[in-house]
Amino acid sequence: MRLKRFLYFAIIIIFISASSVAVSACSKTGDTEQLTTIAAQDTKSSDSQTSKSQQTTTSTTVKETTTTRQSLPENLQKFIDDADKLFESGEYAEAVSAYRTAKATLQAISSVDPEIINEAIEKMEANFDKAKTITDTARIHYGNAMQLEYEKRIDEAIEQLEEALKIYPRYQDAIDALASIKTLYNLK
Repeated sequence: MRLKRFLYFAIIIIFISASSVAVSACSKTGDTEQLTTIAAQDTKSSDSQTSKSQQTTTSTTVKETTTTRQSLPENLQKFIDDADKLFESGEYAEAVSAYRTAKATLQAISSVDPEIINEAIEKMEANFDKAKTITDTARIHYGNAMQLEYEKRIDEAIEQLEEALKIYPRYQDAIDALASIKTLYNLK
C-alpha cells in the first residue's frame, strides 16, 4: 500500500515537473517566434508543411494562452478531478491526500493567474474539509475501539468500530479490526 502511494506520488511529481515546463513555455505570449520554432520541431514535417504548421500552431498557442488565463490548464484540472472522483467514491483518506497534492501543485505553478489558482483552491476546500472531517472522526472511533479492545471491553469496541464504518464505510483499518474482533471472540 505504501509502495503504491509512493509510486503514485512519484508519478505525480514527474508529471508536475514536465507539465510546469510545458505550461511555462506555452504561457509566454510575447515569444510567438519561439513557440513557432518549438511547434516546428514537434511536427517534424517537411519544409512546406512546417511553414503551414508554424502558422497554425502559433495561432493555436496564442488562443491556448488566452484560455489559460481564463481557466486552469487541463493537466492541473486533472489533479482536482481525480481528487473529486475519490471523494465521490467514498475514498476519503485518499481524497484528502489527493486534495493536498492538488493544492500544493496549484500553489507551485507561477504561470497561471493567481486569481484562478485561488478560485480553484477555494472550490476544492469544501470537499477537502468534508473528507478530512470524515477521516478524522472515523479515526477517533477506531482509536477508541482499539483502546476498548485492549481493555477487553469488546462490545463497546465493536460499537466504536461500527460507528467509524457508519461515517466512513470504506475505512479498511476499521473493517479489518471489526472482522478480527468478531473472529477472535467468535461473534457474528
